[in-house]
Amino acid sequence: MADTTSFSHPLSPLEARVRAWAEARLSPERLVHTAGVVETAARLAQRHGVGHVASLRLAGWIHDAAKALPRAELLRLAEQMGYPIRAIERHEPLLLHGPAAVWLARAELGLDDAIMASAVMLHTTGDSSMSTADKVFYLADGLEPSRTFPWVAQGRSLAEEDIDRALLFVLSNKLRRLLHKGAIIDPRAIELRNRLLLDGVAFGPREDA
Repeated sequence: MADTTSFSHPLSPLEARVRAWAEARLSPERLVHTAGVVETAARLAQRHGVGHVASLRLAGWIHDAAKALPRAELLRLAEQMGYPIRAIERHEPLLLHGPAAVWLARAELGLDDAIMASAVMLHTTGDSSMSTADKVFYLADGLEPSRTFPWVAQGRSLAEEDIDRALLFVLSNKLRRLLHKGAIIDPRAIELRNRLLLDGVAFGPREDA
């Protein structure tokens, strides 16, 4: 098991319980990523005065807890919860792993935190209606210390300065990677990028992905 015992932040009883729940569902590699997201989300939230640090830390622990579920199980959970499954999610059920993690945490832990739930549900695709806390969490997922994308250093630098500029940069590079792979792209990601551009956000020259 990966070592996730060293944290700069003392865990509350609730966070300790959520962490243990997540650890039981994550591979060692995924646990390293998860711990990195927890700490990065908390640090960026504090740096930018976003608040909601406790909720974002909980979001970090649970966000990938359903990622290893079979695709059929993700669809079953969505149907059980009455979630309006879109055609793109039926084609690629892995897009449901964020919502599924929220549902499981609610059912098994009684975890009912709106800030946490929104961050987890949107961490894969983003959305044009994202809150600042959602944006911070999206960045933490893409920029945490174990990430090795060629553009990650520039993304981390931007995230220290401006949340929206960093968001546009990370999102654009993720979309470019999906295009190179010939993968299907969730329209919410495209709508988010367009919203940022329409709002006048720019990040300057882009590094190759």
